[in-house]
Amino acid sequence: MNTTPLYFSFAPTLLEAKDAAPRQFAGVAYSGGVIPGYGYYGDVAIDLSSLKAPTKPVFALVNHDSNQRAGKTQITNTGASIEVLGSFSRSTSAGQQVAAEFSEGAPWEFSVGLQAEIETFEKPKTLIVNGNTVTVNALFKNASVREVSFVPAGADPHTQAIAFGLLTSVESTMDNNSEQLAAVSALNADLQVKLSALQEDHAKIIADLNVKLSQEAKAHLEAVAQANTLKEELAAFRANVRLNAVKALFSDLHREFSEDAAQPYLEMSDASFAAVSNDLRSMKPTLKADYFKDTTPNGGVPSKSEQDFATQLFAQVAGSK
Repeated sequence: MNTTPLYFSFAPTLLEAKDAAPRQFAGVAYSGGVIPGYGYYGDVAIDLSSLKAPTKPVFALVNHDSNQRAGKTQITNTGASIEVLGSFSRSTSAGQQVAAEFSEGAPWEFSVGLQAEIETFEKPKTLIVNGNTVTVNALFKNASVREVSFVPAGADPHTQAIAFGLLTSVESTMDNNSEQLAAVSALNADLQVKLSALQEDHAKIIADLNVKLSQEAKAHLEAVAQANTLKEELAAFRANVRLNAVKALFSDLHREFSEDAAQPYLEMSDASFAAVSNDLRSMKPTLKADYFKDTTPNGGVPSKSEQDFATQLFAQVAGSK
């Protein structure tokens, strides 16, 4: 499947205006059936269910030359055919010439240029397209109208075109189309305004949410930092309390304090340290008063010297018997 530009023409049937060159033209650019012998592709058909027609008038050119504008036209996809309704320009030489030649019976045809996806078949295939049963070698799908021109050649033998003068019914149709286009344009403009307002409101809501999220994130970070600071201060306070408690314990036990000796006590849990402290303090020796009294008879030699009392006291503190 590929995409390529395509051109389809319809042969005109001329209706001359009395005493004047025709001013308007109309016709069926594609009748919805088979276009036979379309070059390399053979017999083809256009899937009108996927065709996109212009929503506003387009220039009618001459021989696909954008510098030769013969008029303007409205192209309609009815679902069963592609219809053309237009008017000749009275201010361009191209429009005047084509209209004048139409009045003389010149064999002008109208070409519609499409851009489409082409699905080809290895052998002719029978399909239902545009409500018709057709046998084709290729099917043009997802087509869009790109250009319209007056040309001297045609492709679809079942199409027709009409060039005519001032006809009330045709002018009325064009006026109705213009009114409908104006209404659609006004509706589109209103929708664009509403869409713009919605986009502005959406952008403001997003901006406000971003500000709130930024503020909440900042407050959360500040709270976390404050909590970490308090946690560090509490840990430092508890470590200092423990250090003082270990020093007090060593003092009560008449033990020399050092960092190495204190480290096991500093690493204990509060419950373990409390239990160990209580146990060590309960084992602290109690000095008896009679240790310092002379127990010898009057005038005799003391039974224990001061050095003996000190040695016994040291042994009790050290835990010896």
